[in-house]
Amino acid sequence: MIIVYLAHGGPKYYVQTKFSVLSLLNLLIRSNRNDINIIIFTDNIEIHPKHDLIKTIDISSQLRQFYGPLQHAHRVKLEVLKLTEHKFGLPFIYVDGDSKWLQIPDQPFVELSHNPVASNRRISQTFFMHIAEQAVSNEFFPKYAKFLNNRKNTLAKFGIREQSQYMMWNAGVIGIPASAPGTISRILDLTDYLALYLKPRHWTEQLAVSLVATSDFAVRPFDAYLTHYWNFGFALPVVLERFFQQLPNHLTIEQLAQECANFNISEITIQGIPQSKNRFNQFKASVYKRFLDIKAFMLRYKFIIRS
Repeated sequence: MIIVYLAHGGPKYYVQTKFSVLSLLNLLIRSNRNDINIIIFTDNIEIHPKHDLIKTIDISSQLRQFYGPLQHAHRVKLEVLKLTEHKFGLPFIYVDGDSKWLQIPDQPFVELSHNPVASNRRISQTFFMHIAEQAVSNEFFPKYAKFLNNRKNTLAKFGIREQSQYMMWNAGVIGIPASAPGTISRILDLTDYLALYLKPRHWTEQLAVSLVATSDFAVRPFDAYLTHYWNFGFALPVVLERFFQQLPNHLTIEQLAQECANFNISEITIQGIPQSKNRFNQFKASVYKRFLDIKAFMLRYKFIIRS
């Protein structure tokens, strides 16, 4: 059984992945389990915890390719999932680093390993995501809702069946079943298509995963197994950096994992920590987004010509 992480891009991503991995490692050590392997795909293999159950894979030379022509950060995740399937097969569970484990996901792995008969697969095969957020609508991602309703024929070409409403699930967890070879490639292709047309582009990967998962599988929530701190994006790394800095240097990996398990992250913990980028960084991001919008326009034109 394999649980996958992606940690790249700088200290904030390394520290939160370290915390999440150690919270899982603590559960495995306490239960005397060695049947679950933790795989971390990263651009800095030296910085992550060292243990027999943890394996790091260097993707630094592949990152430029993984980002794609629109420099889509969340696209890297899908390329890593595709690489995981190629190296280790299915099933596996991917987890975002901004999380803390609550229990070992034995039952999800049982469900993901189940391989139903082909005629009944859509009904009986489970696919895990963190939680159901909300149906895409005029109140929730209205631009997405309009696009999906106007492009049903195109979506069908990607294997997306027509639905009365399209549910957006949180992609902080993605559990891929054993019976789903090629599913990740479909999600990646759909993400690339959606990113050409939709803004904010940041959520198109999550939308693509949700569309394919709800079209092909019975999607189940994973929140009973871990907490996902996606809404504390700027504050969480600061909190965790302070947490690790105050720990003694001589702790063993087992003791460090126990400290992570004992540390309580709450809204009280992050009070007073800025929740947004500074204005200069916001300006840089805005300029860069305009550049990517122009690039997306050019790629759309090429896509239309090829079609």
